[in-house]
Amino acid sequence: MRLLHSLRWSIAALGAVGLVASLMVLGQGLWAQQQMGHDAKEAFVAKDVVADILPPPMYLIEMRLVLSQAVEGTLDAAEARKQVDRLASEYQARVDYWTQNAPHGLEKQLLGRQHEAAKTFIAAAQAQVMAKLQAGEAEAAKQALVEAHKLYLAHRAGVDETVVAGNAFAASSMASFGATQKQSTTMTLAVAGVAMALVALLARLVLRSIEAPVERCTRMARKIASGDLTQCDNNPTRRKDALGEMEAVLCDMQHQLAQTVGAVRRNAEGVASASAQIASGNLDLSQRTESQAGALQQTASTMSKLGEAVRTNAEHAQQANSLAMTASSVAERGGAVVGQAVETMKGINDSSRKISDIISVIDGIAFQTNILALNAAVEAARAGEQGRGFAVVAAEVRSLAGRSADAAKEIKQLITASVERVESGTTLVDQAGATMNEVVAAIKRVTDIMSDISQASAEQRTGVEEIGDAVRHMDQSTQQNAAMVEEVAAAAGSLKTQADQLVQAVSVFRLTPTDSARSPAFKAASPAPAVQAAKPAPATLRAPAAASPKPAPAAPAPAAADPASTPAPKAAAMAESDDWETF
Repeated sequence: MRLLHSLRWSIAALGAVGLVASLMVLGQGLWAQQQMGHDAKEAFVAKDVVADILPPPMYLIEMRLVLSQAVEGTLDAAEARKQVDRLASEYQARVDYWTQNAPHGLEKQLLGRQHEAAKTFIAAAQAQVMAKLQAGEAEAAKQALVEAHKLYLAHRAGVDETVVAGNAFAASSMASFGATQKQSTTMTLAVAGVAMALVALLARLVLRSIEAPVERCTRMARKIASGDLTQCDNNPTRRKDALGEMEAVLCDMQHQLAQTVGAVRRNAEGVASASAQIASGNLDLSQRTESQAGALQQTASTMSKLGEAVRTNAEHAQQANSLAMTASSVAERGGAVVGQAVETMKGINDSSRKISDIISVIDGIAFQTNILALNAAVEAARAGEQGRGFAVVAAEVRSLAGRSADAAKEIKQLITASVERVESGTTLVDQAGATMNEVVAAIKRVTDIMSDISQASAEQRTGVEEIGDAVRHMDQSTQQNAAMVEEVAAAAGSLKTQADQLVQAVSVFRLTPTDSARSPAFKAASPAPAVQAAKPAPATLRAPAAASPKPAPAAPAPAAADPASTPAPKAAAMAESDDWETF
């Protein structure tokens, strides 16, 4: 029975018994088939004998008929001789067959009296009847036929005896076949019953030997399926076969599962705690990021307004520069005109001096004319009456010369006053020219300053636009960061939920006998939903010249911690959580 403690030997023994039982049934079947085949062959041969007893006599009957026809003259003797020889040859061939295949118990009947009578009849037919017919002795042939007929009747009596013996042999063979069939059926059933009983007995023993370890393995599998990972029972009588190995493997699996589930439970609780902290931190970070995004939006709006103001100042500076350049051009033209006026006043002064000289000449001429007129009047007075007309003319000339002298004096006075005024105007024009030169120089300096102011305003406008673009880019990046932080916060919340579910999932396992399936005692502190910062209305901004920068790729996740380690929250990190406001 120790062999039954091995599954391999149990199955081998069961197979061997089944094989032996099959061989027994097969041997009995083969023996029964052989016996039944032999009896069937005997029965079939007996039937063939009974069916074939008459054909040999038929050869002799035909031969008897041929002899009668030949004796009566209805058949030619030569033809009759051929038929008699043919029938004798065919009869002998059939006799030779039964001589070689004579059934047991019928040799005497088949090859005894009837065969001897047949040979005598054939010999008489050939040697007596046919010989006499061929010799032309008809009467002798008839007498020989009468003698041959007696031999035929003796043969016929032997045939009847053979038929009776053949029928008896056939009946005996059929009875033996039936008895053999019943006997073989009974023995086959008996052998099959014994074989089945042996196989059933051994199968029950084998089942009883493997039922206990299979039940233990089933109990262990059910305990594992129900979450009971307590240590399996130590079975000192454990089998050394495949079932015992399977039981040992199940114990090892239970132990390994207990260790694995314990590590998973500890890590799941740690992950739940860490995910709760991450979720809380991400909510705070999301609020601060949204606040920063709002501040950047306001900054972008302010920078946009400042850019508009700087742009307006730059345009005004450009206009002032244009006006200053125009004023400088006008001043230059005024300076040129004043210079021309100075030159003109100088010409007028020179002309006045020349006119004064001419007036002096005219005054001298008038004085000389007056003297000449006076001399003419003196001479006319001296001439008396004759010189009265000349004296009148001289008086008129003198009068005219006096008026010319007076007019020349007045003109000279006017010219002198005009020259003085021209000199004064020339001085003033010179002063105005100098002043205009100073004005032109000042306007040039103002133009240069306004050009510098315009250039500086343009540079300020470019710088403010670049700052606005940078602020807009920062605003877009901050908005994207805020969206990413919200996604990370949602992912952290989902991670916390999944970690809680994982803790609940692994809490159904009992790792020690004192454990019981329970809901997880560990509950990660859910972060209180922070009040979402109000988002300021986005300011209307110009589209940035450059494409909005894509968010930087997330940093690679840190290496996974040791599964057996339990992450403990740091008190310092929790204490410093309020300092994030300064971030």
